[in-house]
Amino acid sequence: MEEIFSGQVLCLFGFDDLKVSKGHIQIFEKEFLSSFSGWKAEYPIQTENEAFQKRFQIYADDEHNAYYILTPQRMEKIMEFADAVEGQISLVFYDEKLFAAVRRESMFDAVMDEPVSKQTEYILEDADFIQKAKGILIAS
Repeated sequence: MEEIFSGQVLCLFGFDDLKVSKGHIQIFEKEFLSSFSGWKAEYPIQTENEAFQKRFQIYADDEHNAYYILTPQRMEKIMEFADAVEGQISLVFYDEKLFAAVRRESMFDAVMDEPVSKQTEYILEDADFIQKAKGILIAS
């Protein structure tokens, strides 16, 4: 068995009430992509957002769909989410789902040399992070 990713994956349903992705759109933070060994969609995508392009690489199996889903507002939200993570991210839009892969410390990992009260704090922080992810990434 080959490991292509180590970290947590969040699946957020209904990322936008008005749009559905007709195919895969993959967004990799460049640091994340440097250690990723899995499959990438066929077409590399360039956007007009220079800050976004410096930070992320985008692949899609349909270029028009990528531009339909990746609005300027959504790219801003993705950058906001990446800033909040304090780690590395990758996103995949497919149908009505958004998958967010996250590499960051903690995320529900048990720490054997920490008291239970401290571990409880970590778990609550991680749960808060998931709520924040939903609040940032899901269009209202």
